[in-house]
Amino acid sequence: RVSKIRLRTRNRSALVGKRIVVCIDEWTPQSTYPSGHYVKTLGPIGDRETEIAVLMLENAVDTTPFSEDIINSLPAHSPSAPWRPTDFENRRDIRDWPVMSIDPIGSEDLDDALSIFQLPNNLYRIGIHIADVTAFVAEGSPLDLEARERATSVYIADRRIDMLPALLAGQLCSLRECVDRYAVSCILDVDPKTAVIKKRWFGRTLVNSKHELNYQQAQRVIDNDESERKVLGDSFDKIQRSLHMLRGIYRKLKKARDEAGALELASVEVRFGFDKENNPEKVKTKQHLDVMDMVAEFMIMANIATAIQIHSVFPDRSLLRRHPHPSQTSFQEVTQVAQVLGVEIDASSNKSLAQSLKTTNSDPMTSHLIKSMTTMAMQEAQYFSTGKFDIEDYYHYGLAVGYYTHFTSPIRRYADIIVHRLLLQSVNHPGVQSSFANTELQQVANHINIRNRNAKLVQRNSVELFHVLYFKHVGVVQATGIISQLRADGFHVFVPEYGLENVVRIIDKEGAFTLPETAFSLDPSAYQSTLKVKSLTINQKLQRIELTTSTNLLLTIDLFDYVTVSISVTDSKIHLPKIRTDLIHFGKNPARESGHKVKMIPSIGDKESDFNFANEEGVSTRVARDELPFSQSEGHQSIYVGMNAHLSS
Repeated sequence: RVSKIRLRTRNRSALVGKRIVVCIDEWTPQSTYPSGHYVKTLGPIGDRETEIAVLMLENAVDTTPFSEDIINSLPAHSPSAPWRPTDFENRRDIRDWPVMSIDPIGSEDLDDALSIFQLPNNLYRIGIHIADVTAFVAEGSPLDLEARERATSVYIADRRIDMLPALLAGQLCSLRECVDRYAVSCILDVDPKTAVIKKRWFGRTLVNSKHELNYQQAQRVIDNDESERKVLGDSFDKIQRSLHMLRGIYRKLKKARDEAGALELASVEVRFGFDKENNPEKVKTKQHLDVMDMVAEFMIMANIATAIQIHSVFPDRSLLRRHPHPSQTSFQEVTQVAQVLGVEIDASSNKSLAQSLKTTNSDPMTSHLIKSMTTMAMQEAQYFSTGKFDIEDYYHYGLAVGYYTHFTSPIRRYADIIVHRLLLQSVNHPGVQSSFANTELQQVANHINIRNRNAKLVQRNSVELFHVLYFKHVGVVQATGIISQLRADGFHVFVPEYGLENVVRIIDKEGAFTLPETAFSLDPSAYQSTLKVKSLTINQKLQRIELTTSTNLLLTIDLFDYVTVSISVTDSKIHLPKIRTDLIHFGKNPARESGHKVKMIPSIGDKESDFNFANEEGVSTRVARDELPFSQSEGHQSIYVGMNAHLSS
């Protein structure tokens, strides 16, 4: 936290209630607080644009427009005179291939597309076609240096801050439907029975995507949905045949990685809908579809093949991505938590850990939280130069692969631009090279890692901001959640309907207990006397809060119990308004052995009495299994929240 700063001003009234930027000038040993001077006003506290500006400043995200020189250096393009490819000599022309893109609804920066068809020798020829950003961004140019400094696009609920100018990101680089575009392609001939790669080809191509599908459309085609057949008409059968072929290979690839120890972890992507005044009026967690995993698997396949290729040619200066083995001590908490469910977590290897996590599936929300806690116990994946690490340290723990890089999203990741240059240089493509030596490449990798971490913080904090704006707009709501963490004054609750995690306090700041009369029974008149609590302790072994009442009753609240909470917003004159979650009622979780118990603490000669105050009907769950942090982030950017992963592959 930043200390309070002493500021001298004659315009105090103009600054009250505002977010301001201050520069610290000095902090003498004799002063409790540093002294500084006013720089500028960002806007009113709580205002959306103001708070977004704060997020960007706090995390060093550059939101300034691209310079006039950079904009003027871009190719000419307009609706009346659209840009068209002119480089045919050094590209493989595959415009007649059945290429299609599959992206989230509303995507504008289409980095990747897929194709598949059967060869005369019965092998499948699979193409993973990636936007050729390097055709527009020359190494060392002002645009290249600007993209390197920004390092990544940043996505929040209502906007994105592009790494590249919008003309490139959304138009000339994007693999749009029915227009010729430059691509760098990874073309793999694969045995359909085993998914083993028999032949690889990498190089620049000229593609023309035949179909621009969203995930929901593609899933409906796979499922033979007649409504989608009417939309796609004669193209439906061709698209379906390609998708079914891809699905067959995907399942074999996924099975092989799973057997090697790939982890299936959990996180939640939150999306907001806006009304005409741009107020958030809807919030939902993204529905998971099998086709999302399928697309991600082919992005992973291309990334692995690319990593092997560039390392084979440049063993001491390739940009790869590693995910270190976690320390055993980092799993102590999740191991202890899982034990209360009768689940033994074996974290001796990623394979044993993956097998352990498969045993947590008795309850969807409980399984989600266990997997999320497992993710939080791990280190972040990082870019690195191969000359700085021993080969055994290249390993990607989460994906269970020895060589991995990022090749599939050059529109939004500068790392992928470096990898494209290395890849093209490795196959002797004329006029392309990556000039980074080992030490300089590691410095660039460190910079990209920092920028990526900052972008994730902005995304996470922006979801918190838009949650505040949403609940301020719609008012107080009630929802079902699950206790995700115990604390000395209450617990954390995860509400999957809104992708929200927040604190529920049962002890206020003055030390008074604040359990509502409906906490343990929907009939408060019968049990009011049980709620006069005099002490609280946490039983770490059982992961349980134990409340002792003035009448010597013991009330217990277990980790993973279901709860009904009210969600509202509290204003602040100093800070951003905060989400407030208040307890209404406890339910029970079938994953735990029993419901809530109210026990009489026996005095000498007393006999223990035992009452079950659990809601017999239980609480219905609404949770969506969403994009996995190790797989889906390969294809498309996601905004994660709640008990979510701080990792990406």
